[in-house]
Amino acid sequence: MLAAIRAGAPAEPLWGNYLGSAMSPQQWLYQLARYGLITGEDANRFIEFHGERLNDFGSHEHLGRALVAAGLLTNFQLRRVLSGQPQGLVLGHYRLLEQLGNGSAGTVYLAEHIHLKRRVAIKVMETGPDFPQSILDRFFAEMRVLASLSHPHIVTAYDSGVVMPSDPSSPTLHYLVMELLDGDLENYVYDNGTLPIPQACEWMRQAAAGLVMAHDHHLIHRDLKPSNILRDEHNQIKLVDFGLARQFTSTKTEPRCLLGSIEFMAPEQSIDPTQAREAADIYALGATLFWLLTGHTPYPREESVARALYRLQNESPRRLRDYLPQAPKELDDLISRMLARHPDERPESARVMMQSLARFAAPMASHWDLELHAEALPLQVKGIDPERKPHVLIIDDEASYRRMVRAALEPIGVICYEAEDGVTAMDLITEKPIDVILLDLHMPNVHGYDILRALRAHPPRPYLKVLISSGRGGATELANALENGADDFIPKPAPLPQLIAQVQHALRLKDAQDRLDHLARHMMTVNKQLEHSLVARAADVRRAEDALLFAMAKIAEMRETGVHLHLLRLQKYVGCLCERLREEPGWVEIINKNFVTDLERCIPLHDVGKIGLPDELVNKTTALTEAERRIMESHTIIGSNLIDAVAQSYGKSLEFLSLARAIVRHHHERWDGRGYPDRLAGEDIPAAARIATVLDVYDSLRRPRPYRPAISHAQAVRLILFESPGLFDPAVLKAFSACQDQFQQIYDTMRD
Repeated sequence: MLAAIRAGAPAEPLWGNYLGSAMSPQQWLYQLARYGLITGEDANRFIEFHGERLNDFGSHEHLGRALVAAGLLTNFQLRRVLSGQPQGLVLGHYRLLEQLGNGSAGTVYLAEHIHLKRRVAIKVMETGPDFPQSILDRFFAEMRVLASLSHPHIVTAYDSGVVMPSDPSSPTLHYLVMELLDGDLENYVYDNGTLPIPQACEWMRQAAAGLVMAHDHHLIHRDLKPSNILRDEHNQIKLVDFGLARQFTSTKTEPRCLLGSIEFMAPEQSIDPTQAREAADIYALGATLFWLLTGHTPYPREESVARALYRLQNESPRRLRDYLPQAPKELDDLISRMLARHPDERPESARVMMQSLARFAAPMASHWDLELHAEALPLQVKGIDPERKPHVLIIDDEASYRRMVRAALEPIGVICYEAEDGVTAMDLITEKPIDVILLDLHMPNVHGYDILRALRAHPPRPYLKVLISSGRGGATELANALENGADDFIPKPAPLPQLIAQVQHALRLKDAQDRLDHLARHMMTVNKQLEHSLVARAADVRRAEDALLFAMAKIAEMRETGVHLHLLRLQKYVGCLCERLREEPGWVEIINKNFVTDLERCIPLHDVGKIGLPDELVNKTTALTEAERRIMESHTIIGSNLIDAVAQSYGKSLEFLSLARAIVRHHHERWDGRGYPDRLAGEDIPAAARIATVLDVYDSLRRPRPYRPAISHAQAVRLILFESPGLFDPAVLKAFSACQDQFQQIYDTMRD
């Protein structure tokens, strides 16, 4: 504890007695400002407001109460000042406002940055000549851990420092400045009761995400428990109190030195703390989840430490369904595995825990079925055979129509099969690698939609395309066909050029989806191989992510010539635009360091979906037709599906994927809602996509293209700012206008 607030410390009646007995109210206010407890501006305003009445305050205590009423001091500060002990109320650039809590690792205060007015939490360790060095070492260890970890689910350290004593009898004050959070989960449960399963699992999923970061840096927490898991006003969970954290390879802890809280401690840690590994944190996570759901610890609480250790080391923990019979058996089994006495019987990593808990969590569980299946993939994925001819099945009871269609399609390189009834058709679909089916709607004894529904209920192969054909359909037949699961509708008789064009379109779409599936499987396999090869995950995980991003960006780049510097320029634009955009209302909460970093990393992926488009379309040198334009627009969906395919198996282990997906899918949306693919409008468009749109448009206008020359910087700026109504977010436009000269400099220094 700080000596200044130590219980029973002698109190002086006035601070004036400490600083000078004949101090006027004005002088007393300026002394407060000199110590940093109030600003000189606040002191002057207070003096001007009260004027001659300032001398009516009969004592410094009376004057201090007026400062508290005016919001310039807190009662905590005033008590310290009146006790004659102002030292320690200001630590570096921070002034203490209130005490939040205390423990063996120090006292935590609510504090405020003197100039920025940002409120923070400050942990203070008071030391003297006889203070145990081991405790101080743990305090320093926590500083180093938090400084090395930057993660949404680990409390952020802003600053640290030391205040030397003003006299030999005063203590030395070591302090650590951290982000301010609402409270810990222990007090939350005491105040609100046990948690519903979805909420508890979501919070523990977030805690597991924080452990992933710590473990990737070869750090184990060793004291994970409800009181060391904090939450902010948005119910985001953050781990704190890494004072007992230790490197995997360290044996600094003495073998029989018991560290941590027994109720949440792994059995092996209670025997020998030097043997605690990642599995010890997984145990603590399971014990915490058990307590959040039931209000009980896995073992009964014991007054005797020896009895508690005996139970922990020799008995089996209680089961979740003993207290919550309605809990899913799968969750009961998961927690039981987390609390297994032997470390090898627990889930293998915090990353697996994060993914396993997601299926029980709210509100995202329905989107996060994240069991890893990559081990089932082949180690080498064969490429798509460019020489393979497409296969089309013509199902029609009219032989003359089948022959006509076959004669039209075979010259363009299509292998055709014919079936006059449903039974023959299903046999061919089972035996042959059919890509596209031309299905007559009205046949004897069977309706085309019956066959279609059977195919959609049990698809014989991925991405099979079905085109309905009928001579009886009216104006609504296309809508009916699509509603029943068809990919397109062809009227009978159709002009042969139209029939050929629709079949070719269906084949191109299937080829694009096959390419996407191939690429997604390949990327997942490559990433899995990279993940298994990591030895020092601290830097290697990040490098693996960058390698994945680079590979995906290079794939897109190879489909289109002359884009290398385009992608590099986009990354350069991000920094200067985001710096300006932070000044706009509502953006400072969005644009933080991680957002800018991930945006720079992910923006080269914006056109990765073009991997699924035909080469002749991507490299076309003339204007696109309407049909070609629709195919080109599909690159946003193809790209987002690629991201989804990777995320399905790796999910939150690659946390930048959600931002990458937002850019890839939505960078062609418009502020007025007339963009594509989802016609999002206004702030429904993800922030990263709104930024990417301006950057991509500017650079695309400046670049020469096969179908038009480049335009000047001034022309590009005029088009963006004044001649594109409804296209861009007004706030992003304002920021672009402010930093347009930097855009020009970037382009000119990195010109193609």
